[in-house]
Amino acid sequence: MSRAVRYTLFWGVIVLILVGVVNMFNDDVGDSEVLTTQEFLEVLDQDEIVSMTVQPELDVYFIEGELAGGTEDDPNTFQAHILQSQVITDMLVEEFQTNLIL
Repeated sequence: MSRAVRYTLFWGVIVLILVGVVNMFNDDVGDSEVLTTQEFLEVLDQDEIVSMTVQPELDVYFIEGELAGGTEDDPNTFQAHILQSQVITDMLVEEFQTNLIL
């Protein structure tokens, strides 16, 4: 086997190992529960949300937060992508005002 092929294989293996290690440590989103619009409205109505952030972008609310029942070491986090509408906006504003969820 020529020297060039060995060096190419060696560096290829190194790159694959590095990509694998980076992917292991960047898998934070996999722990969050992804809620549908209906599921989000149910937990919002049942006051199961401890905290959340709402990021409007174009016509969608990107919502991340924490549900009740988690621990400090293992919080029960969620994500939801909800289409913007006046009804949803009114519900979120009311929830922020009554429960002071931030």
